[in-house]
Amino acid sequence: MAIKRYHNVSVLDASRKRISETFDNTERQYIAFSGGKDSSVMFHLVMEEAIKRNKKIGVMFIDLEAQYSETISHAKEMFQMYRHNIDPHWICVPMLLRNAVTNYEPRWKAWDEEKKDIWVREKPLFAKGIKDYPFGMDGMEFESLLFYLANGMDKARKQQGLLELGHKKAFTDIVLLLLGKRKTLCLAVADGQQR
Repeated sequence: MAIKRYHNVSVLDASRKRISETFDNTERQYIAFSGGKDSSVMFHLVMEEAIKRNKKIGVMFIDLEAQYSETISHAKEMFQMYRHNIDPHWICVPMLLRNAVTNYEPRWKAWDEEKKDIWVREKPLFAKGIKDYPFGMDGMEFESLLFYLANGMDKARKQQGLLELGHKKAFTDIVLLLLGKRKTLCLAVADGQQR
């Protein structure tokens, strides 16, 4: 199996270098974690550097209520594995999402308090809700939540978001995050190309 190389550096080494530079140039770092494979690799690589430097990293996981049980189990395992080195943000807020199941209701509200009796599953006890975020609004759009989270994670200090781009669909999320007032944004990507 051939190893991808850009500028005579392996993808893994290039990712580690970029993550190290992020730590060198920012006071605080955070990860947007989806629970997917690319996001998990990013989580592990960032935590490798965080542990080496004895730092805590903000980790944001947006729980959409109706996710695969294996994704939720994996996310819990990751949070548990790195519990001593993360500032966890497991977010369960009532937000509007696209509904691909029916044409009659094109959107549905995750974690709708008025429909608690039909939730797909219970909220994790450690999850943060609408009261934990000053910008939280019942029924806000998913994209709005991303925008406010990007702006609200830490306004006072120089910070950097570490995200993975495993698929083109992530581009919209990245554009929304770029609208925030952060100084920098690092995209460490699964295919080895910086964007």
